[in-house]
Amino acid sequence: MQLQISHHGKSISKARVFIKCNASNFPGSDTLNYDAAFTCNEDGKVQIAVYPGQYYLWASGMDYSVPPPYIVNGGIPVTMRFNEQRNLQVPVSEGD
Repeated sequence: MQLQISHHGKSISKARVFIKCNASNFPGSDTLNYDAAFTCNEDGKVQIAVYPGQYYLWASGMDYSVPPPYIVNGGIPVTMRFNEQRNLQVPVSEGD
């Protein structure tokens, strides 16, 4: 799956994406609860290869256009099917 991390349409460069396998509910903001982590490129994008199943994706990054501490984060549940390719937007906000 191809992910795009954005805050109000602005790409979040170098955001971290955490993935929890076999989950459809938010496992919390403690990154130790996740099975793997990935770093987005300068355009806020990352490619992740996964097997069919349910996943929860949680992203966290910095947006210096918001008030300190500049942290934005958010997540979405995803179900992937066999041979499915998806381009997903993972919206983040300062309120999560």
